[in-house]
Amino acid sequence: LYLWKKGIKVSILTNGTMINEEYIHFFKQFPPDFIQISLYGSDDAHYYNVAGHHMYEKAAWAIKQLVESKIDVRVAVTASRYLQDDYIKILKYCKQNGYTLANIEMFLFPNRDNPGKNDYYLTEDEIVSLCKERALLFGQNLEDRVDVPKTGKACGKSPLNGTTCTAGNCRAFVSWKGKMYPCANMMIGGYDVLAEGYEAAWRKTAAIANTVVNAAECVDCAYKEICPKCPAMRLTDFFDGHCNKATCYITREKFRSGIYNHL
Repeated sequence: LYLWKKGIKVSILTNGTMINEEYIHFFKQFPPDFIQISLYGSDDAHYYNVAGHHMYEKAAWAIKQLVESKIDVRVAVTASRYLQDDYIKILKYCKQNGYTLANIEMFLFPNRDNPGKNDYYLTEDEIVSLCKERALLFGQNLEDRVDVPKTGKACGKSPLNGTTCTAGNCRAFVSWKGKMYPCANMMIGGYDVLAEGYEAAWRKTAAIANTVVNAAECVDCAYKEICPKCPAMRLTDFFDGHCNKATCYITREKFRSGIYNHL
């Protein structure tokens, strides 16, 4: 509310399970820029398999009620091994109901809550396969290419410092614990908004985002315009300046498959 009154756009990332009539009334009075709700299944059984909680009905109810209340809602669907067979079903559900899907690239980040549990990862080829199914679902005509450029390599040229997206430039993420980071997938910084104040935390967040070194392999890469601009996807480590090879492969294969139309 403080930020809303200051004229700062506020978006909310949530699983939607705690949203009730009181929250909906509040959002009508003080509309956020948008609310992104993660949906972990097309039914309760699949939802439980991913999240470990029987919360599908609550999440689905929240999405429906917010949309009917004219709140900008974006449904986030991230494929994992637990969600692989259900991924397209969720997309179909959103399409049939006219829900807006969050514009997120399909790629898996490390599990911050339980780093040792990495059996939810899909392979690069499985991700590309689901991307093809998603593109076909939304009416895209795919055409395979035979000859495609190689991805870039370190060329001796100095990459730019700082994030190449909104993270730490004009946007920050504040966790439910009150810690500020450049974005939800770039967990560096973690400055305490409640203890330091919003403005002080923002200045520190912008400063640490500027220390991120972009990948040397991306400088002359043929795919740099279509590769995800998200540094958390492109970089193996936020400070070593080298790209994530899995991202390179997925980007190249999506171009080969015709999901990306041009370089």
